[in-house]
Amino acid sequence: MKNAKMALCLLLLILSANKLIAEDGYNLWLRYSKVNDAKLLADYRLQFENVSIVDNSAMRVTIEQELGCGLSGLLGKDVPSSENVENGTLIVGCIDSLDSSLIAGVDILGELTSEEGYCIYTKRVEVGVVTVITAKASTGLLYGAFELLRLIQTHKDITNLKIVEQPRIQYRVVNHWDNIDGSTERVYSENNRSIWWQYETDNPEKAKQRWCDYGRASASVGINMIILNNVNAHVETLSDKSLAHIKDIADTLRPYGVRVGITANVASCLKPSYNFRRGPGMGELDTLDPKDPAVIEWWRKKIAEIYGYVPDFAGFLIKAGSEGMPGPEAYGSTAAEAANMYGDLLKPYGGIVMWRTFTYEVDEPDQTKRQYIRFAPQDGGYNLGNVFLQNKYGSRDFMPREPFHPLFGGMNKTQMSIELQITQEYTGHDQYLMYWGPFWKEIFSSDTYAKGKGSTVGKVLDGTLFELPGSQIAGVGNVSRVKNWTGHDFAQANWYAFGRLAWDHELDASDIAEEWVRQTWGNDPEVVEKLTAMMMNSHEVVTSFVGPLGIAHTNTGDSNHYEPSPQAGNQWQAQFINADKDGIGTDRSATGTKATSQYCPEAARIFDNKETCPMGLQLWFHRYKWQDKLPDGKSVWQGMVDKYNYAIEQTSDNIVKWQSLQGKIDSERYERVLKRLRAQHDHALKFARIWLEKFHKLNGLPYLIKN
Repeated sequence: MKNAKMALCLLLLILSANKLIAEDGYNLWLRYSKVNDAKLLADYRLQFENVSIVDNSAMRVTIEQELGCGLSGLLGKDVPSSENVENGTLIVGCIDSLDSSLIAGVDILGELTSEEGYCIYTKRVEVGVVTVITAKASTGLLYGAFELLRLIQTHKDITNLKIVEQPRIQYRVVNHWDNIDGSTERVYSENNRSIWWQYETDNPEKAKQRWCDYGRASASVGINMIILNNVNAHVETLSDKSLAHIKDIADTLRPYGVRVGITANVASCLKPSYNFRRGPGMGELDTLDPKDPAVIEWWRKKIAEIYGYVPDFAGFLIKAGSEGMPGPEAYGSTAAEAANMYGDLLKPYGGIVMWRTFTYEVDEPDQTKRQYIRFAPQDGGYNLGNVFLQNKYGSRDFMPREPFHPLFGGMNKTQMSIELQITQEYTGHDQYLMYWGPFWKEIFSSDTYAKGKGSTVGKVLDGTLFELPGSQIAGVGNVSRVKNWTGHDFAQANWYAFGRLAWDHELDASDIAEEWVRQTWGNDPEVVEKLTAMMMNSHEVVTSFVGPLGIAHTNTGDSNHYEPSPQAGNQWQAQFINADKDGIGTDRSATGTKATSQYCPEAARIFDNKETCPMGLQLWFHRYKWQDKLPDGKSVWQGMVDKYNYAIEQTSDNIVKWQSLQGKIDSERYERVLKRLRAQHDHALKFARIWLEKFHKLNGLPYLIKN
């Protein structure tokens, strides 16, 4: 896209963002509305009289445009570019490009080790006081520019800055489960069509601008890689037509430091007469065995072809041997052998392999044990450096609450990645206010005890616990062609929080929520306080009526995983609710299926003991009679009833809180969110009525629903 056109689009975004009414949500958290605190505005204006960018890389234009757009919008005046340094100059440049007077005595520069890291500091020089953004490489400069704009948007004091930031995790990936026909899987909004596939055909004037703005949003939170297609990949993703299309996307996202990869169907090398779940093969072989020289050669040529289109292609995500997708086991090979084959072929180009562990295909009655059984024996068999095992956060399937996956503590010689769900598959789609931040933090801080106390999942993921060379984290995306990207305006927060926590999993979920609120809804103290509180409580509210006390699969009766579904004989309910006249829950402890034995001994002891097992996982790991006491002293039945009533009360209270902010929220977004808050409250009531009545018919115990 022409630079002038990009600048015009950014200017239009600034102008529209300064209106109180009729915001459509397209600008996400990059609204850059003028600072409305008079003193802060005056201070900021004095600090930024002009901008001097000392960078000749291809990313210079991106940095210059973002700072120009952001500072002009936030300060309500033009902030010109200048080659001269004077009092109030913002200087942006890599360390080796800056004048020695700007880096002399700056001790934090020695802390930078990552090419993506950055420093922001206030410096007194001969001409006055300047602000400096510096880094080892231009990508770090871009991230630093977004950090500075975030500080201004959130009304922080920036008169004496001394910031050094760098990512804890190397590959921060959003997986888009989008199909090449333009449809999507697990994307929930009024318009669930893909922004990546068929968009140029359907809306040619909008597609590249949308890609550009996606790149801006991703870079603003440090996301540096995306997967463009569904994990159930169609073989045509590797066709010449598709690769040319992927090149267009990669060229658009490259200025924002975002690399593109794809999910590869391992059956692509087979003859067209072999027809699997997502299309026939496109090759000439009768095998996909990764040990076969012909298979290796076919993929060698295909990978070389891909890099001819996209020189910085990120690599492959692979789902194989699961849910009808073919896998190497059918040909006598292991997942490790297949993953390593792809890793070896991608390594010369700088590409990586992300092999998903999600599978049912193991002969074990307890679903939660199958992935560990399949993959743990392969520990140490995966290439280090560019091959990752990508686990869902729990051992089931993105349930509203699950314990952390035992493989995170069980494979200490393998680069483990976590797969989070930014989208809301089992948590209300785009109809619920449901902020993932607190739960993700719950998972990251969970102790595996793999090397004693403090061996958290977060330390496994960033590679520090087992001292492994690479690190990767993934989130299943939730954007579509709907104007505000995610349907529910608050669902944008999960995209934002994923990027922030992928950058640094030790950040506080509440701080991230407040950041997002200030940038998205404004800095009014009442707005910030109420919306942050609603967000921080939202996951507990949803689990209280979708998965109280650790039951799961209460809404899997249809393919959308939305409505309460107490159908008798549901295959998942037998394991994850397991309710009858005597009681509820599944015994996965040492006296039951022994799923806890897959954890390290200390973690297993915690889960085995009802007194130490987390309250939200009691029925995940334990079987209770209805009148048995929980650790908090309540009976299981009373605990269940109280959870449903808590959700009803809180969803009602959220409506009241939101309505109290009318006039402080623009009208379009206010009405859109209010409609969804009411729908969530109605759904909480619906879950309570349907499930409590089902349980009542089993146990005959009385209950009262508070409307």
